[in-house]
Amino acid sequence: MPLSDELTKLHELHQRGAMSEKEFARAKERVLGNAADPDHPLSAINAVRRSRSDRWLAGV
Repeated sequence: MPLSDELTKLHELHQRGAMSEKEFARAKERVLGNAADPDHPLSAINAVRRSRSDRWLAGV
């Protein structure tokens, strides 16, 4: 779905009262954040990277 369509749907949901202001802002950030550069190689690597806290939780 094109970015403009996703933003339009979010705006319509917000206008109808189906989303709070906070939910709308978070959803909009998520949509715009995903649009940054999904094809960049580091995006794929970061998706499977373990966080620093995982090391402590798993005992590794």
